[in-house]
Amino acid sequence: MSKSSLQIKGLSLDRLESLARVVRNGGVFRAAEGNANRQSLYSRQIQELEAAMGITLMDRSSSPHKPTQAAMALVESTEALFRQLNLLKEDADSERTSLVIGAGDRMIRSYLLPFFVRHDIDNTQLVMRNLKSFAIRAGLINHSIHIGILRASMVPPDCTQVKLKPIEIGLYAPVRMRLPRSKTAWKKIAASPLVTMEGEGVMQKHVAECFHANAITLDVAMQCSSWFQVAEAMKLLNLAGILPRDVARSLGDAFFECAVPGLADFKDAYVIAWSTALAKKNAALAQWVKIMSKGA
Repeated sequence: MSKSSLQIKGLSLDRLESLARVVRNGGVFRAAEGNANRQSLYSRQIQELEAAMGITLMDRSSSPHKPTQAAMALVESTEALFRQLNLLKEDADSERTSLVIGAGDRMIRSYLLPFFVRHDIDNTQLVMRNLKSFAIRAGLINHSIHIGILRASMVPPDCTQVKLKPIEIGLYAPVRMRLPRSKTAWKKIAASPLVTMEGEGVMQKHVAECFHANAITLDVAMQCSSWFQVAEAMKLLNLAGILPRDVARSLGDAFFECAVPGLADFKDAYVIAWSTALAKKNAALAQWVKIMSKGA
């Protein structure tokens, strides 16, 4: 570096701010407001700026010392810089922090949306992704998903998890299918064509075993890819079906439950999970998982 090059080392924002304060207040003494230690600090910082830049910032031939033209120009540039920095900070503060949540349609509609109704999301951009457990697991591993709601058996080993309340299922039917009270009314509904979730998982296996135990032939007329599709099909086609109890409750008085013995014994284990390492780096994630864990 040549002798004429600017020595950046002495140009701290703290020193520039002190110079601006001195110039605005008409001298070191006024800027320090009678504080001897602060007065000494301002004088030293200005001298350090002068040494770093190789220019005179205060005319010491007058009393009190007056800022030079170079000092006035530097202060004007400094204040413009501070204004810009404040604008950048304000913009950053006003930006929403993105939070990507992976969950099934049922969890999004009957758990997450009601949950966020009760909590302030002013500084958060929530991205809800309707995904199966295996896709949520992959997203948690590669950090494309911040929070996942998935089966407990699918949680990656490096994630923290909090248990959700068990999911209970029941046999429901549209209110217009309600039969006169009798001990066998539920059997007639159970033996009717039903709508349920697609697949051959543990829930479907439990339903089949429960119906078999009650000597009822399971007649699945339609399978859907989400619980809310099941509910919509039940309403439109006037069919009974298998629904989680929280989904049925969220739909108000649209359905009534038929108490099939043993059916409610099924409890699917779901958890809220997130990357332990990512939560240490992401303040917004750490804040939300703490809130969600309390409400689990």
